[in-house]
Amino acid sequence: ATFTVTVNPNITPTFSFGTSLSICEGASVPTLPNTSTNGITGTWSPATVSNTTSGTYTFTPTAGQCATTATFTVTVNPN
Repeated sequence: ATFTVTVNPNITPTFSFGTSLSICEGASVPTLPNTSTNGITGTWSPATVSNTTSGTYTFTPTAGQCATTATFTVTVNPN
């Protein structure tokens, strides 16, 4: 008997705003989408980017996709 196994590589979700952003306090920030530019669906934690506090936002793909987590780091500089 033969059993064939196909291993698919994990995809790293990508987003139009990249992986990091530096802004001045109060500046405009991107909305975090639930679908990456390369078609991976998932959720962000925290879900909304702050324009007053620096932080790291983690995208977790929906289960069942061959995808890894992605992070987005925002640095807020005081005015």
